[in-house]
Amino acid sequence: MYPYEITGMIVDDEFDGEEYVTAEFLHEHNSYSITFKKADLEVINAWVFNDGSSLQRTCLKRWSGSLEMM
Repeated sequence: MYPYEITGMIVDDEFDGEEYVTAEFLHEHNSYSITFKKADLEVINAWVFNDGSSLQRTCLKRWSGSLEMM
C-alpha cells in the first residue's frame, strides 16, 4: 500500500439537498482533490495539482483497497 497524507476535508451538506465530501491529500509529491457523494461514495470530481496547475482526472479505479490515479 502506498502512503498518503490527508491535508484537508470539507463536508458540504447544503448543495443540491445532498451531502458531498471533498478530500485533499498528498501522494508521491502530488496534491489530489476528490469530491464524492457521502451517501454512496460516488466520485463526482477528481483533480491532480502539479506546479500550481490542475488537471481533471476522469478515470479512477480501486486497487488493493486504495485509489490509484490513471
